[in-house]
Amino acid sequence: MRRLLILVAITTFIGGCTIHQYIYKPDELRYAVTDRLSETELARLEIPYSATPEMIEFARDAVDGEINPIDKSIEIVKAIMSRWVLDVQYERQADFTAPEVFHHTRRANCLSFTHLFVSLARAMDIRAH
Repeated sequence: MRRLLILVAITTFIGGCTIHQYIYKPDELRYAVTDRLSETELARLEIPYSATPEMIEFARDAVDGEINPIDKSIEIVKAIMSRWVLDVQYERQADFTAPEVFHHTRRANCLSFTHLFVSLARAMDIRAH
């Protein structure tokens, strides 16, 4: 009985360590939910951490010359927060997508800041989630 319990525990542990993909690119996420949404819903689906071409260019400029992902991440955060660059301001009710913050509002709550950072970081091939 004890061996069986140990075997179950080990199997559960190993099973819990299997690799699952939780970090979806916008197109991968859209594909993953295709069978759960109607065509109308899918057409209206807005991925909050998607990046526009202008956002990708902004991220490239922000990380110019950096190689290390941590250094790139720091430069992206500096660019988002910099008064002279993007100057995104915290606002508790500002629940926007990354493109809305970047292109229009320049206001973000914690979740919107996260969407913006994730979109810019992923655009620079940083595993951000």
